[in-house]
Formats: sequence, structure tokens, C-alpha cells
Amino acid sequence: MATSEPDAGSRHDQVVVSLRGELDIDDMAALGLLAAAAIRGQFIVVDVAEPDFLDCRAVRLLRHARVVARESGGDVVLERPGQEAPR
Repeated sequence: MATSEPDAGSRHDQVVVSLRGELDIDDMAALGLLAAAAIRGQFIVVDVAEPDFLDCRAVRLLRHARVVARESGGDVVLERPGQEAPR
């Protein structure tokens, strides 16, 4: 599941996305907000501390979103990879 959260200290063109649980082909529609934000050239922060599983399609979508965002003047940055989120 992907959720978008406002960030009080963020730039106006920044989108924060938190990934949780298992992300596979059934969740690709939920990740569509990444593609939309990337096309608009937004700066996208993806919190990857909590997903239990990312299939290869989810990883490819993250990579593709970064390419598209950079071409549009934005970027995709992974936040807290390999770390467990504070509870």
C-alpha cells in the first residue's frame, strides 16, 4: 500500500510517499500517484522503511518514476532504506 503524507517542512512541489506491507502487482494502481507526481516534475520522497515485500514490478516502477521525474525537473529519493521505521 502506498500512502501520501503531507510534510510540514516540505517544499511546495514535494510529495512524501510511505510504502507499507507487501507491494506486488495488485498494488500497482496505488503506486500510480508516483507516476503522476513524476510526470509533473515533483520532488518525491519515498519512505521505504516499512514494506515487507517489494516485487520486481514495484522496484521497476520506482526506478522508472525517478527517470521520468528527473526528465521533468524533479527527482525521486528513497528515505530510510534498510531501516525499520520508528513505532
